[in-house]
Amino acid sequence: MKRTLFIFGLVLFVFAFGYAVKYLSPAETPEQLAGTPEQPTTGPGGPDTKYGWGLVRSKNEEQPFVPQWQQQIFRDYDAVYVGPPDRKAVALTFDMGYEKEGGTPNILTTLAKHELKATFFLAGHWVKTQPELLTQLIAAGHTIGNHTWTHPSLPEISPDKLTEEIMVWHRHVYEATGYTAKYLRPPKGEFSRNSLERAKSLGYKSVFWSLAVVDWLPTSDPGQVYAGVINHLHPGAIILLHGNSPAVLSQLDAIITSIKERGYTIVPLEEFDLAAPERQN
Repeated sequence: MKRTLFIFGLVLFVFAFGYAVKYLSPAETPEQLAGTPEQPTTGPGGPDTKYGWGLVRSKNEEQPFVPQWQQQIFRDYDAVYVGPPDRKAVALTFDMGYEKEGGTPNILTTLAKHELKATFFLAGHWVKTQPELLTQLIAAGHTIGNHTWTHPSLPEISPDKLTEEIMVWHRHVYEATGYTAKYLRPPKGEFSRNSLERAKSLGYKSVFWSLAVVDWLPTSDPGQVYAGVINHLHPGAIILLHGNSPAVLSQLDAIITSIKERGYTIVPLEEFDLAAPERQN
C-alpha cells in the first residue's frame, strides 16, 4: 500500500512539475531566449514567427540586455518591457492564473501596509471564479490587466481566436465591474508581430517584464525568489511575480522593504507613461 501511494505521489509531482514548466513559466531560461550581446539566438523572422520573451538579466543595476531587433519589434507595436532608465523606480506586476486560497488577500494586505499600488494580470479562470476579489482589487485602486480568457499561446492561434481570447475577457470584466482594461500580458511571454499588432488594434498595450524569477514551481525556494528580485533590481524594472506562488506570498513584504532600502520607489505601472493605443475596432 505504501509503495502504491509513493508511486502515485511521484507521478503526481512529475505531472505538476511538467505542467508548471509548460504553462506557467514566463519564459524558458532568459539567457537561452535572449542570447548574449555578441550572439543573440533568434533572428527577425516573419509576421507569424513565434518568439518567447526572455532577456539577459541585469547586473550592477543596469537595465537588462535585449537584442536591437527585438527592441524594434516592440517599438513597432507599442509593446513594452521596461520603464525609463533615468529614475530609480520599479513597478510590481502579478500574473494570476488561478487563486491560491488566501493569496490575493495576503498580497492586498501587504500592499496596503506599504501604501502601494500594483498591476494584476488576470486570466479568465481567475476572473470567473473570483468576482469578489476582482471588485476588491479595483476598489483598492490597483490596475487590472488582461491575461486572456484561456491562457493560450497567442502566436499559435488564428486572428479570430486571438481576438476572442482578448475581448471575451474584456467584456466580462467590463460588464461585471465597469472597468476598462488597457494592458495585456501575453501568456507565457509568447508573441509574434501579428499577435502584437492585433492586440494593439484592440486597444491594448502589450506589457512584458524586465525582471522575473522562478517562482511558479511548487519547489521554488523563497530565499532564491527574494534574492532573484533584489539582486537584479534596475531603474525602470517591470517586475513579474506570480500571485499564487507560496514563495512570493512569504517573501513579498521582505522584497518590498528591501527595494525601498536600496533607494527605489515602487510606482503604479501607469507612472511609466505607458499610454494605451486607441481601439480600432
